[in-house]
Amino acid sequence: MFAFIKDDKFTMILSVLGIVIGLLNIIAHNVWTLDWRIIITLFGWFSLLKGISQFAFPGFAVKWVQNIDFKWFQFLLFLLFASGLFLLNQAYQWILY
Repeated sequence: MFAFIKDDKFTMILSVLGIVIGLLNIIAHNVWTLDWRIIITLFGWFSLLKGISQFAFPGFAVKWVQNIDFKWFQFLLFLLFASGLFLLNQAYQWILY
């Protein structure tokens, strides 16, 4: 994955994909309440801003990815996985507490 980010075409495709996903999320779910639903809204806004910044400054995105330590990347993936499980549980109430 780190080798792909150096390719300009791949970076542009990822940035456009981030913009589209962010816009779709913001249009479909732009809820600003202080409960678990704000996480979905913040994911949409973060995706949109990340896609725009990656599209506008592709060289900065490549430098940022090259400076990431692999241990922190694994921790970030774990946090995203845990937040996904939390949101799935909030939507489908698999575990009642």
